[in-house]
Amino acid sequence: MTKVFLQPGLRGLSGGMGDWVYSLRKGKTVLGMKAIKTAEPSQAQMAQQERFKEAVLYAKSALADPALRAFYGPIAEEREITAHALAIGDFLRRPEFKYVDLFKYKGRVGDPIEIKA
Repeated sequence: MTKVFLQPGLRGLSGGMGDWVYSLRKGKTVLGMKAIKTAEPSQAQMAQQERFKEAVLYAKSALADPALRAFYGPIAEEREITAHALAIGDFLRRPEFKYVDLFKYKGRVGDPIEIKA
């Protein structure tokens, strides 16, 4: 992510100009390049686009929940990104399981299962 420091008259700049896209993030102007479309999307790209749509839906529903919004808010602020972007990243990053310990589990309600993720 490129950070742009503009003269006072241009600080509210957002939108596209040539190959560049300017956007405001938490009061800062961020500069990026426009996407370049060269061909029809492949099956893998279309699958990823669908997964991203699901991630956006997750982020919207998560941030509608006051408890999850309170969870994401401070972390997003610390990382200097939006809570929406953080929630999308959470959805897209699958958890990794290190191990699952079923030694104490005997099939009864309340039996412990230890998972390290």
